[in-house]
Amino acid sequence: HTWSLGVEEQFYLFWPFVLLLAFSFSKRIRMTDLFAIIFLLSLVLAISLVRENREAVFYLMPFRIQQFSIGALIALTGPLISSTNRNAIFVLAIFWFLGLSVFVEGRNSDYGVVLFNTTIVAGFLLWGSNSVAGRTILCRAPLIWIGRRSYSIYLEHWPIIVYWQYVSANATSLIISFLQIVASMIIGAVLYQFVEKKFRLSRQPTSSDIVRSSYVAISLAFLRLFFGFTVFQL
Repeated sequence: HTWSLGVEEQFYLFWPFVLLLAFSFSKRIRMTDLFAIIFLLSLVLAISLVRENREAVFYLMPFRIQQFSIGALIALTGPLISSTNRNAIFVLAIFWFLGLSVFVEGRNSDYGVVLFNTTIVAGFLLWGSNSVAGRTILCRAPLIWIGRRSYSIYLEHWPIIVYWQYVSANATSLIISFLQIVASMIIGAVLYQFVEKKFRLSRQPTSSDIVRSSYVAISLAFLRLFFGFTVFQL
């Protein structure tokens, strides 16, 4: 995950200079206008170049900054949206998301189409998440459980998928995909409980905490290997 962390750090270093430069030319410029312009420029640039250099569009910060920009727009404009509009935005995002899940197959689809749709849908979900409809759906106990562990699950899912592709020559099925999801959630939950909570959500970790967390990390690595070999035998 070093590439995604690198993109984030580049953004946080780059963004203040963009704001200072913009305000030095015009003190009347609105932050929302600036974010919207950068969002559109980055999105258009990504879509126009994706066929020529897909990897650059996927990995590099100039093509990813549109996702940070829409997050900034949400932070600035979210409180200004009425409750009625929040409900409508959230419902639209849910149906849009379901439509993408059914009709768009990520591996064989145009990456520009996937990039645009997923960015907009994620933004709409965030914009409408604090609505009555959003709270009704998202505040369910199973979704809260997943949400609290989502970062740890995110860290685990990709090594599992990549390792499986390596040992199985990219063989896949619905059963394999289901097992990968289950394994990611189980290992992610363990990582959350014994590593993330120790370092991010609690007091300053002691030496014993670090040692225990190291054992957990090593154990999880062996679990990934065990999962890969077990599924491969299926």
